[in-house]
Amino acid sequence: MFDELKLFIITLLSLYVLFVSLRPSYPNPDFILILHKNPILIILLFIFALYSFNFDQRIGFLLLIILFGIYFDIISIIKRDVTI
Repeated sequence: MFDELKLFIITLLSLYVLFVSLRPSYPNPDFILILHKNPILIILLFIFALYSFNFDQRIGFLLLIILFGIYFDIISIIKRDVTI
């Protein structure tokens, strides 16, 4: 049961990474704009990703990839807002 839960979480995170996080043409979801206005949430998510390494390393790595993708999306939002 516990291994099936880990596999389900890994599958969901992998699908998110493939279809949303690593596609630059995907429109920005609302939560990225929320994270842009509240940068302390990024730090909390990073701490959560570090603690998830205790649960499973693959889940922790996937969460870190997602956080890096979100951070680069925020950088692109800032750069686009400055040039306009």
